[in-house]
Amino acid sequence: MKIIVDAMLGSLARFLRILGYDTIYARDCDDSMVIDICVSQKRLLVTRDRELALKASKSGCRVLLVAEEHIKMPKLLGYVAAKLDLSLKVDFSKTRCPLCNTVLTVVKSKEKHEAGLNGMNRVFKCPACGNYYWIGGHWIKITQCLEEASKWKKLLLSLKS
Repeated sequence: MKIIVDAMLGSLARFLRILGYDTIYARDCDDSMVIDICVSQKRLLVTRDRELALKASKSGCRVLLVAEEHIKMPKLLGYVAAKLDLSLKVDFSKTRCPLCNTVLTVVKSKEKHEAGLNGMNRVFKCPACGNYYWIGGHWIKITQCLEEASKWKKLLLSLKS
């Protein structure tokens, strides 16, 4: 699934990328640009902007409107995962750069040594922007957010039935 999120949902874009979903963060785009990208690349639009959602729907875009304005992570991620039937499990073979959306590659030991990352077990690199990523202390917060989002997803799905 290819997704585009509007400027109000940057944190959501980063989490979707970590989970391996091809996600454009339309931070500097006006409504017409977002719709053009959505249509030309056959992306699903996730937005909080009712006006944008209406325009995009009329243009043939698939849209998920996050109607509740103050919903935050991890509830937001759980809500989107429930509505779009997304997995909240990280698959490191599909994980994308949280900054630029490129699929990450595994760093070999020689490059780890050259980058000063010897003590790290799993290291990934973005071939586009050159950033390195590893499972460090921050991973605890990411995992906690994903676990909480999973609970929200289950709750929302149970309310549907």
